[in-house]
Amino acid sequence: MGKLNEITQLIEKGTNQFIAICTNANRDLPFHDYTVVESTTTSGVYVVGTNNINGTGDQKKTFVSKSTLFFSTAIIDIHLNSHNNVLITLLANTWYEFKSNIHSVFYDATQGAGVLKMYFEGIMFNEARRPH
Repeated sequence: MGKLNEITQLIEKGTNQFIAICTNANRDLPFHDYTVVESTTTSGVYVVGTNNINGTGDQKKTFVSKSTLFFSTAIIDIHLNSHNNVLITLLANTWYEFKSNIHSVFYDATQGAGVLKMYFEGIMFNEARRPH
């Protein structure tokens, strides 16, 4: 039975690696956005794609982020998609990546001043496999 379990584990590992490779090869996230919150001493909300509409971006639409990066120079609390969702505390000077449907980020004021950077890659709402 030991050899059979070993073969089964190797097949499972190979299958999982194949799925991961196919997923990354077919990853097409055409919409991009980036914003910086210069002072984390205030609370606020950022809707993904806002800088493309109001700024220099040429995409001119909001979208759902499928890959989101956060970096903060101060400890800060955020909520994804709703202020009622689970509280996430970002530690200072640490990169965080979230691979889920994110359409807005709520950030809470911190005691210390800092900078919060947010990078978004995503797709249109109707392609996100869930209603907005």
